[in-house]
Amino acid sequence: MKKIYFLLFFVPMFASAQSKFQFGTYFSTYSPFKAEMPKMSTNYGWGYQFAYKPSTFVPVSIEFSNTLGMYYSRTMQETYQFDSTSSTTTDVTYTSGMKTNLLGAKVHLGHDYRKVRGYVKPQIGWATMKSKIAIAPPNDTDDCQPMDRTTTQKFRGFVYGGEAGVELDMSLFCKNVLTENKHFLYVGGSYLRGFNDFEYINNKYMVSHNHGPLPEGGAQMSTTDEDGRDVTATFINVTTNEVHDHKIAELYKTGLEYWGLKIGYIIYF
Repeated sequence: MKKIYFLLFFVPMFASAQSKFQFGTYFSTYSPFKAEMPKMSTNYGWGYQFAYKPSTFVPVSIEFSNTLGMYYSRTMQETYQFDSTSSTTTDVTYTSGMKTNLLGAKVHLGHDYRKVRGYVKPQIGWATMKSKIAIAPPNDTDDCQPMDRTTTQKFRGFVYGGEAGVELDMSLFCKNVLTENKHFLYVGGSYLRGFNDFEYINNKYMVSHNHGPLPEGGAQMSTTDEDGRDVTATFINVTTNEVHDHKIAELYKTGLEYWGLKIGYIIYF
């Protein structure tokens, strides 16, 4: 009999100490606040999340999420002029995206057995802006050639924000499948802001400009952002061995502020 009492006393304690894990995947959009980021476009992405719930009595899970998205991708034909008789025409591919790594405290609103329950999630972490500019080999191999065919710009900074949404038990949609309290669809809205200014490229907003050589020791023109600067690439005339720098993009520097939307699937185990 004492052994039975012993088990009845310790089994609940053991159960309360059991961990509860969550894994999910989602599609996301991050749309910029234009007052803060006038030169940014909506970032479309995909991500995953993993969470650990330390206690069954406290409805809080520690969650890590990773999102990889893209806000600009385009290939354009550009002509770079060296002088009145020397130029090169080639394809230039611009690819720009944002990656976020966030740590959050996910607080559920309602017990684990509800089929519809809400959540709120304060978050902190970092975001990475990355752009790649690839200049294709020109058709005319006897004239102007880029010395570096690929230019990469990367910037990382700390961010904070939060998310709120609702989880829907899959048993609401799959009546003949026993998924209750294990599989959920969810929809959430989010907010993200940088602690400091971010630098990024978005060729969608670069103004038309002359592709002639930059004057030695100076800039061809100012960017359309007062804190930004030109991004250049070095070309060489293979006939005369003359080297010139040409503007290929603009680097903007602004604050970071987004509102977002997530639609995803999550499993508890």
